Amino acid sequence: MSQLLPLCSLKKRPQITDALHRPDGRQPLIGLRLSLLEPERPYGIIVQNNPINMGDPIGLINFLFGGGGSLMAPTGAEGSGGVVLNPGWGGYKGDIGIFGSTGTGGGVNVSSDIFAGYIKGSMSDVSGVTTNINIVAGLVSLTFFINPDTGELMGLTAGLGPSASPVGASGTISATGILTLGDLLKFLKGRFLGDQKLHPCH
Repeated sequence: MSQLLPLCSLKKRPQITDALHRPDGRQPLIGLRLSLLEPERPYGIIVQNNPINMGDPIGLINFLFGGGGSLMAPTGAEGSGGVVLNPGWGGYKGDIGIFGSTGTGGGVNVSSDIFAGYIKGSMSDVSGVTTNINIVAGLVSLTFFINPDTGELMGLTAGLGPSASPVGASGTISATGILTLGDLLKFLKGRFLGDQKLHPCH
């Protein structure tokens, strides 16, 4: 059982690990999850008797399509770019955009590819810093995206492309940025229509 509440109705700003109780002191409301897709609307989802595991309980996912290359022998850099799509499954708002990523690291990997893959979460989870593990065998390449703070596997891509050696592997710390259609529409709305307050408590 869940209910959607404005955060301003709560006496303190809760954290995701907080255990909140009803005002009347009855059965506790366990966990809070902030809205991923509409951060300008300060809502949280209070989940009763459904523990939060610090992951994404509603199955949001982003699909990546693009190309990239690595030049490491034994140190060097990698870069990639392409299109990112969030289909908006589960009744959430979808979005589409472009992304670009660069990183530095080490290994033996001189290759390029076109790829497809995924990253868990909302569109905002595509951007930021990740640890990338790259494996190349012949024309096939795999890249694993790992959260550097938690060690969690966030997603992966599989690609096809030429390599300077039969096999290769590398690891990088990479930073990714995105620009989405939603970002563009919000910019145009603010530019031409002005800033409209969406806060439910105003």
